Amino acid sequence: MDGVKQIVWDVEGIFDGQFLRLFWHPNIKSANKMATDIGVYFYQRQGDGTFVGWSVGYEFEDGKVHCDQDTLRQV
Repeated sequence: MDGVKQIVWDVEGIFDGQFLRLFWHPNIKSANKMATDIGVYFYQRQGDGTFVGWSVGYEFEDGKVHCDQDTLRQV
């Protein structure tokens, strides 16, 4: 994970009140110029305020595409 510490992230998104889409990728100012970490989150807001959805992304650390189901809750 040392390479991740050298990355400055750009995160862009859209929330329409029900769906949240976030895209992430390394910023061009990142110290680690070889990082190819990119991905997207897609969540749907639930009645209790949580967001349930999926993240899909390519991680340069292991060279694989990962797909995970996530739940976001306010702490």
